[in-house]
Amino acid sequence: ITHAVKTYGFEPNKFQFGLGPNAIRPILNPEMLSPGEEGYPSDDRSFIVQGASVNDYTRAYPLDIMSRHEVVDEQFGETYVAVAY
Repeated sequence: ITHAVKTYGFEPNKFQFGLGPNAIRPILNPEMLSPGEEGYPSDDRSFIVQGASVNDYTRAYPLDIMSRHEVVDEQFGETYVAVAY
């Protein structure tokens, strides 16, 4: 930034970094499935997950989904958590 300001007269408060605000939408109130429920992955299926455990509640988030959203707004009992990848 210093070079751009001194050499080209750029104003730092007008810089935009990365993709910009709200470019990657978080997952809000994700649907969680338990073993035996329709849509729950079969035992012969494998994939990598990110796990989180808070207040005796445990969740698993597939990384193929987390890589596209990066944040899940989640509730573990009475505790609200932002799970980030």
